[in-house]
Amino acid sequence: MAGGSFAADLPPHATNHNHNITMTNASELRDMSDEQLELTLKEAKENLFRFHIQAQTDRLDAPSELRKHRRLVARVKTIQTERQKAAVAQS
Repeated sequence: MAGGSFAADLPPHATNHNHNITMTNASELRDMSDEQLELTLKEAKENLFRFHIQAQTDRLDAPSELRKHRRLVARVKTIQTERQKAAVAQS
């Protein structure tokens, strides 16, 4: 499995609710509407918060989830910034 992740190879229904948003890559995020991006960002931030709490209380089962959600938040914010800059450039 070079360069890929196991979760990315699974269909969205194969994971539980807290992990299904980590399966979105940058091209899938770019295909989302602004509202969908906002919702994805909100869910990722909420999950990241929960994972931080679990990590502090030594109950975090998968430390890699922290990294996945942190990167998802960064991807969404990057795409939102790109869209804002494109909108300003067009006006």
